[in-house]
Amino acid sequence: QGIIFGCTEIGLLVSERDASVPVFDTTAIHARAAAAFALA
Repeated sequence: QGIIFGCTEIGLLVSERDASVPVFDTTAIHARAAAAFALA
């Protein structure tokens, strides 16, 4: 179980510390993947 942040701004309002389940910030995930792809 986990929470997916599907909105770009929700990560600014809610922290991983606020949830008792894993949190996945899709903006951060996509940014890391884009940077890794660009640097590959």
